[in-house]
Amino acid sequence: MSAKSKIVKFVRDFNERVNVKARRKQAFTRRDDRICGKKLTPEQKEEIKEFWEKISGTKKQYFDFFWYEIYNGVCNDSSKLKYYIPNDFYYCYVDYYFANDHFCRKFDDKTLYELYFPEVKHPETLVKRSGECLLDSNYHIIDMESAIQLCHKAGSIIYKPAVIESGGKNIKFWSVGEDEQILYSLLRSNHFVIQKLLHQHEVLNNIHSSSINTVRVLTLLFDGKVRVMSSILRMGSNGNKVDNGSSGGIFCGIMPDGHLRSVAYDFTGKSFEYHPQGIKFADVTIPSYKKICELATQLAPRLQNITKMISWDFCVGEDGEPILVEANLYYSGCTVLQTSNGPIFGEMTEDVLRYIFKHNPMLRH
Repeated sequence: MSAKSKIVKFVRDFNERVNVKARRKQAFTRRDDRICGKKLTPEQKEEIKEFWEKISGTKKQYFDFFWYEIYNGVCNDSSKLKYYIPNDFYYCYVDYYFANDHFCRKFDDKTLYELYFPEVKHPETLVKRSGECLLDSNYHIIDMESAIQLCHKAGSIIYKPAVIESGGKNIKFWSVGEDEQILYSLLRSNHFVIQKLLHQHEVLNNIHSSSINTVRVLTLLFDGKVRVMSSILRMGSNGNKVDNGSSGGIFCGIMPDGHLRSVAYDFTGKSFEYHPQGIKFADVTIPSYKKICELATQLAPRLQNITKMISWDFCVGEDGEPILVEANLYYSGCTVLQTSNGPIFGEMTEDVLRYIFKHNPMLRH
C-alpha cells in the first residue's frame, strides 16, 4: 500500500470512528427513562451474549444491555429476545452501513420528491424553497406575493422542514384568518415545503381525525432483493395534529395481510387495545396496504447507491390511493418497529448480522 493510500485509509477510518461515536451518543440521547422495560435474568443475558459471540466471532460487546431490557418489556416470546437489534448497534453499524451518511444528507430532501418519484401521488405542494428562491410546485421561481396568494387560495396549509426532522418537530399549520406575520415568517425561512392539507381514507380518519395517520414501511435491499421488513400504523391521539410517537402519538404493528395487531403502544411503552378515541385495533384493516408495500419495494432500488434501507411514510387518500408523505433515507427508526412487531429483521436476523460483521470495516477485528 502506497503512503498516499495509507493516509487516505487513516483519514477515512478516523472519520468513520468519529461518526460511530456520534451515532452511539445520539442513540442514548433518544433514550426515554419513562419507557417501560424489564430487567434481564442472568440466563437471558448469557443467551444474548452467546448469540452475539457466535455471530461476531469475538467476545467484544458492541451494544448496551439497556436496549434488551427495553424490548424485554414487550417481547412475548423470550426465545426471540436475542434477535432484537439493540439501538446503539443499529444506528452505529447497521443503519450507518446500509445508508451512505454523506449522500443521504444531500438527497433526503422533500423539495425533490416529485423528481425522485414522479409516478407516485404526493401531497399537493404550494410553495417550496431549497435555496435563495421561492418555487411553486413546478419548480418555477415565484415572488413573495405569489406565494402568499397560493397559501390563501388553499385556505389551510402545512409547513414542513425539507430536510430530515425527528418526531414531527418544526411542522407548523396555518389557516386564513390567522396572523399573517406567521405566514410571512414561514415563507422567509430556509429549506421548506408548504403543502395543502391531506384528506385521508375513512378507515384511518375514524381512528383519529385530527391527524393524518400514516403507514410506515421499512424496506431493505439485501441479497439482490427488496423486502418489507416491518411496518406500523402511526396515529395521533387526543387531538394532536401529528402522528409521531415522540409527539404523543401511538403506533401499532401491521400484519402481512394488512390487519393491525391487537395491541398498540405509545412512546413510553404503554400498551393499548383500543385507541384513546375508541377504535379497537384488532378490528382495523389498512386500506390499500398491499399496494403500499408494492410501491415501496418498486421505488427503493432507484436509491440503491445512496441507501439500501428506507423508512417510507404513506397516507391513504379518500379514494384509497397511497400518497407518499416522506422517505426517510437514513436514521430509520427501529424502536417503534421492534416494539410493535418484534425483531426488525425477523427470520433474516442472523443473515443480516453476519453480512454486517463481514462487510462493515468498522467491525473487522
